[in-house]
Amino acid sequence: MKRLIILAACLTSPLFAVETTSTMVECSKSSVVRKIEVTRTNNGTSESCEVIYHKPSEGAQSNTIWSADLQKGYCDEKAAGFVQKQESWGFACTGQANLAVSNLNTDNSAGSTTESTGSKSESMKDKMTDTAKKAMQGTTDTMKAGTDSTKEMMDKGTKNIKEKMNETTKSMMDKAKAKASEATGKGMDTMKKGVGSTKEGQ
Repeated sequence: MKRLIILAACLTSPLFAVETTSTMVECSKSSVVRKIEVTRTNNGTSESCEVIYHKPSEGAQSNTIWSADLQKGYCDEKAAGFVQKQESWGFACTGQANLAVSNLNTDNSAGSTTESTGSKSESMKDKMTDTAKKAMQGTTDTMKAGTDSTKEMMDKGTKNIKEKMNETTKSMMDKAKAKASEATGKGMDTMKKGVGSTKEGQ
């Protein structure tokens, strides 16, 4: 009976209390906000951790992208690397100084780790988005250059048409003036002859 009481007292003592801590890193770009959260759970005999990825402004569901058991500092190290990726994508991040980054124990026998495909797919998604944006920008630039070229050709064509019309009109007017002068000259000659004949008849 005494042994049972001692065991119960040990199990309810602070030595076996579960302690949970978390660190939040917030990254933002324009109106887009992303958060990388590291949670650590220590029950006195073992420690586990998770890296949780939140994208509240994008309406995406939060998901655990890394987790580990018995590997102190693993999640902080992974989170720090992921924060650096966010910054390489143009995000400004705050709070990463609170991550407990240190050299990791690479002995897998010390515990187990789980890496989600979430971070990898996110990286691929952002790269594809950047590639698509560049392609769209290139298409827009090409279309703009084509529009400018077409406008220039139309302006040149309009100018050439105007010049030709002006030349044709001027030529026609010159010809009309010449014919009018010629007709006037002939009319004057006829009138002179008519006057001469009248004088002779008198």
